[in-house]
Amino acid sequence: MATVVNNKNNAEDSRLIRMSKKVEELGNKLPHPLYIFLYLLAFIYIASLICSWAGVSLSYTSAAVDGTVTQKTAKVVNLFSKEQIQKLLVNFVPSYGTPVLLSMMIISMCLGVTEESGFFDASLRKALLGAPRAVATYALCVVGVCANQCGDVGMILTPALGAVLFQALGRNPWIGIVTGYAAAAAGFTANLFPGNTDVLISSISDGVAKGLGYEVNALSNYYFLSSATFFTAAACAYVSETFIVKLFGDTKKEMDESALRSFKLTEAENRGLRWAGIGFLALTAVVLLGTVPVDGIFRNKAGQLLPSSPLISSIVVIMGAAFLTLGICYGLGSGSIKSKKEIPVLMTKGVANMSGLMLILLLANLFATQVAASGLSTVVSVGGERLLRSIHLLGFPMLLVFIVVIVFVDLFMYSGSAKWMILAPIFIPMFANLGVHPAMTQLAYRIGDSVANNLTPLNACLLTSVALMEKYRSEGLNKQEPGIGTILSAQVPFSIAFLAAFLIQLAVFYYFKIPIGVNV
Repeated sequence: MATVVNNKNNAEDSRLIRMSKKVEELGNKLPHPLYIFLYLLAFIYIASLICSWAGVSLSYTSAAVDGTVTQKTAKVVNLFSKEQIQKLLVNFVPSYGTPVLLSMMIISMCLGVTEESGFFDASLRKALLGAPRAVATYALCVVGVCANQCGDVGMILTPALGAVLFQALGRNPWIGIVTGYAAAAAGFTANLFPGNTDVLISSISDGVAKGLGYEVNALSNYYFLSSATFFTAAACAYVSETFIVKLFGDTKKEMDESALRSFKLTEAENRGLRWAGIGFLALTAVVLLGTVPVDGIFRNKAGQLLPSSPLISSIVVIMGAAFLTLGICYGLGSGSIKSKKEIPVLMTKGVANMSGLMLILLLANLFATQVAASGLSTVVSVGGERLLRSIHLLGFPMLLVFIVVIVFVDLFMYSGSAKWMILAPIFIPMFANLGVHPAMTQLAYRIGDSVANNLTPLNACLLTSVALMEKYRSEGLNKQEPGIGTILSAQVPFSIAFLAAFLIQLAVFYYFKIPIGVNV
């Protein structure tokens, strides 16, 4: 057995552990997102009162997408006024039924069938365990990046698969655990297929962008994020094989497939995947029948698909149908769904899984509507735009600074949707006035929100990886007791690599004017 010497510096490790504990301590002091929005609402109301009394206003030039230029004046409105209170009460219920909530409910219902049937679990195991040994690490990274289709569960499943895979290969399981966790957490925003997160984030963006004359849909970042799956996975695999093997030590033994048996697919699961594939092909054929002909139902009156058409407007419905098809076909083929009576139950579970988010959405939507009604968002965004122009921070450098800020915020506030509900009304208009499409602003946000997910101690899935490291600890190779600091010390190079990979790709797309998604 050949062992790579563990080169971990104890002093550096101690500093990192202290730093991670400090981040955890500060993060745990943050209130629940529900209360964060309540506090923000109180701040907005008080700020609107003070600014309206002070007569805060500014004039600015607004340019629409079609090139129309108009002169406008934005002034802060007192939200405590009789008129604003009346509007709040009358529009309270309608404002809650926004496209964000409706889109989430549709996708969650359909996604519930896909998740509960076991499709995602089986397909991820199939993709990873069938990979050749020579590309096992890269395959683990690709599967990890795509695991966000399972939500946070992907950050639990991928490290477990990584541990089993590396043990079967005769290597140190700790490498597989930290690599799997990094891929699933730091690569959370990329994927080969759009999912729940794409719908939620884009719905928030679209609600703001429509007032500016833009549209953002669930596929507005798809070209970038789907290609980023392979690019970021390569960066993840490079860090794993270059740095992590030196950090934890590695072994070279003969392959032991016995460890893989518990994760191998059964005949029923394989049959379920075949049925799911057939069902997906059938749905794809239906969509193509409505798309390819010049008079297809998914084309607009001019016979086109872009920039707007029934196809673009039906993205959420088509995605929901795809998830429902995959889940039902897999469930019937594998036997996890034994009766049609179970399908509505699974759809109900999907909605139940988002009940906590629905509570936050109530306050988030109220916050967004009140910020817009006060005029503060316009004043702040225009003022911020002028500040950025005065210091000549524009274009790609501006996006870089924005990404770095989001990375820092992500360490303390984990929920990506909650942060975007706060930031979108400010930054989308600000950047749009500087010539940046809302979809690009959204993409920059998603990059910053993704690459630090593996660094924050607030991620509950982190504890699962710690438990896995204890389970697979080798006394001869890894004598130290694993803890949160052990995981985080290994995640820093991964986050740097993911950030570098995303930024390089973003620079290529930006400067070569490559479309980042559909209708952008």
